[in-house]
Amino acid sequence: WQAGTAASIMFIILFVFRKELLYKSLNSSIGKSSSFILSDGTKVLLNANSSLIVPRFGFTSQSRVVELKGEANFKVTHTKTNKLFIVRMGHQHEVVVLGTEFVAYTRENRKRVFLSDGKIMLQLPKGKQVCLKPGNLFVTSLNGKYEISTPDKPEQYTAWKDHQFYFDNTKLSEVVQQMKERFDIDIQIRDTMLNERRIGGIYQAEYPDELLQSIAELLLLEVVYHQDYIELCTPKTQKNDYKITL
Repeated sequence: WQAGTAASIMFIILFVFRKELLYKSLNSSIGKSSSFILSDGTKVLLNANSSLIVPRFGFTSQSRVVELKGEANFKVTHTKTNKLFIVRMGHQHEVVVLGTEFVAYTRENRKRVFLSDGKIMLQLPKGKQVCLKPGNLFVTSLNGKYEISTPDKPEQYTAWKDHQFYFDNTKLSEVVQQMKERFDIDIQIRDTMLNERRIGGIYQAEYPDELLQSIAELLLLEVVYHQDYIELCTPKTQKNDYKITL
């Protein structure tokens, strides 16, 4: 009886913690990208504040499946047996490839895939499938619809690999969103008109203060550091300079 009970308990433990036992998480820290080489030779560069779930003991003979949360650049190794490499992005979105290079992004309900080289197929909800060719950009919206385009300036989707932010007439609200994702910080803009202001350029920034300093100088803003969040606002003074308040 005792042996049977112990075996039952062990079975339950193994069942409950099956994922933790069979899979491991590769993570990048806040504000820093991290490089990994998977068991099949595939190279992965995780953007800051991202994670990739991979089999703890290597891929099976049937498939190579990983699960992405955040953003990553993949250089997938082609195998002799043409084994598929599948990136699960949540909400029934998957990238299916043999060997190629692409950037995949999945945060909250937004998905994005930019193909640098090769060919990939995307598995979408309701059994839909679409194929991308080099230079194609796949983007979903919050309502579940998607678009495929060929951007004139693809650098904006790969600049993060060099610790850069690429803005092309980008709204300040989107700039703040990108900073939140990469640095995991709370930045607030209470002035709705300020959210609509736009900036452009390429900015080197491994830390949030570096980019905040550039934005403050460019748009003549005030950066106010509160205990739990950072606020961007117009200066209270009428001087044409910016101020950082600690």
